[in-house]
Amino acid sequence: MSALKATFSVSSKASVWVNGIRHESGLIAHDFSQPILYQVITEDGLTATYTA
Repeated sequence: MSALKATFSVSSKASVWVNGIRHESGLIAHDFSQPILYQVITEDGLTATYTA
C-alpha cells in the first residue's frame, strides 16, 4: 500500500488538497500505510477534511 493512487470525483469548481498540494483523481501516488488527510474545498469555499 505504499504507492496507490486515489480516485475520486468532485464538482468542477471544487478542489482536493493533501499537504498543501492540489490533487486530481488518479494522478499522485501515496503511502496508505499511514493515514492521509484529504482536504476538500467546495465551490462555495467550505472546507471538509477526510482521513483515508
